[in-house]
Amino acid sequence: MKIIYLHGFPPTDQYYDYTLWAKLLKCPWGIPLNKDGNFLAFEMLEKVTKDILNKKTHLLTSSFHNHNVCRDFSSNIALNGVSNKQTLIDKYNIVIVPLVWYFSSFLEWLKLISPGKIIIGVEDDSFREIVMTRSCLTTEIVKGIDICDYIISYSTQIYKWLKGFKKHVIHLPIPIPHSFKKKPNLPDKKRGHICLGILSWNYDLSNSLSNCLAYNQIDKNITNNYQAEIIGFRKSNHNKYRRFELYKKLIPGLQINEWFKNQYYKKLSSYKIVIHLTRRESLARYAAQCAWVATPIIGNIECELQKELWPKLSVDPYDIKNAAKLANRLLTEPDFYIENVNLAKYNLKQIIKKQSQHLKRIKNIIAKVSE
Repeated sequence: MKIIYLHGFPPTDQYYDYTLWAKLLKCPWGIPLNKDGNFLAFEMLEKVTKDILNKKTHLLTSSFHNHNVCRDFSSNIALNGVSNKQTLIDKYNIVIVPLVWYFSSFLEWLKLISPGKIIIGVEDDSFREIVMTRSCLTTEIVKGIDICDYIISYSTQIYKWLKGFKKHVIHLPIPIPHSFKKKPNLPDKKRGHICLGILSWNYDLSNSLSNCLAYNQIDKNITNNYQAEIIGFRKSNHNKYRRFELYKKLIPGLQINEWFKNQYYKKLSSYKIVIHLTRRESLARYAAQCAWVATPIIGNIECELQKELWPKLSVDPYDIKNAAKLANRLLTEPDFYIENVNLAKYNLKQIIKKQSQHLKRIKNIIAKVSE
């Protein structure tokens, strides 16, 4: 049986490297192309920027969650994310694909042209928030789930939800990039900066206000020595940028920056601490990244990887007082700071070691659906 893993974007510092599914299974990976030969996901981004992000009226970021946003499908796949190195999806018996919202209609199309193809869906970062915010799209996501022969879920919460109506579901931790095994080649010195959020495309569920309110609860004699920043903002989203500008009334001097595309890990490693109380499942990758670069992150206890890596720094996303208390301790107690950094580094190594066990479970899935 020939296997391929599909993804939406090439792995970069800006996009977490989920292609390690392909590395674990020793199979190729690729990006679906539209009829014009462009990345299918980039077609989505262009439409999103035009129809939602550039609008001056306020729209929920999730408003562009529409299964019709990508329609010009083709059988062409860009191997390893290289446009001029292509293969055909028809060559593969098993397709592993993230259950990201813009792939839903692609899965319907794929099953229509190849009814015998085995599809294994993997929970995407945006999965839980779609369930919370877009009832019409949830119906479409369920259609995509029904098409899949097996589902891999990262979170216990979504696993339980899926098991309510889907028979073949397995719960696995979010994979950690192999590069995190090695010590990063980054400066050890921390700058006088505190990060109050690492944003992604869905600002509506970022809960950045809680980060700012927690920061304001920290002893002012401490925060006077630090610069507060929020990173990852797309300034093309004019209306939402104005909303975040309002946070500067809470924190005078707050900097709101875009992605540091080529220096992301260097930037992340330079922060003294990160306060990131997002409700998004994407916190998992930030928790892992912070563990790798030795930057403490105070995060949402509902995120399993955050809780595993940073157990003493995990709080309810609206428990501002406790988040501020932990920030105070990290900024004034060197032993507490080092203790949490070392614990996160140790936990990260242990999680990476266990990935070989998870690989066996995935192979068992493939064996079952191949029978």
